[in-house]
Amino acid sequence: MKMVCLLLLAFNSIQNSSQNSSGKINENSFQCIFIDLEVIDSETKDPIPNVRISLDGAAPIQVTNMDGKARVQFLTTNERISFECLNYITTEVRMNNKEFKSTKLQIQMEERILHLD
Repeated sequence: MKMVCLLLLAFNSIQNSSQNSSGKINENSFQCIFIDLEVIDSETKDPIPNVRISLDGAAPIQVTNMDGKARVQFLTTNERISFECLNYITTEVRMNNKEFKSTKLQIQMEERILHLD
């Protein structure tokens, strides 16, 4: 887990290095955290298994278990977490440092209703 944090930190540092006028990265501004997620149906409140979870539009990094739960690790920057599942509308949540108050998050997804003619 620590290695993944270090790799995320290194990748993010490379991306942001061009924005820093001094060319130095303030490593204290990054923190690797874990979030325990629960994904449920917005109407029935039942857990949704096999929801693909991805950060900032990248390939899925995690899938919810049969109880609709998963644990995600990321840097506390303005990362966007996407939740995708068959028969549900894709849901996105932007994690903002200033608004981040908990390591537990419940996501409610709306069922996608298809009308056939």
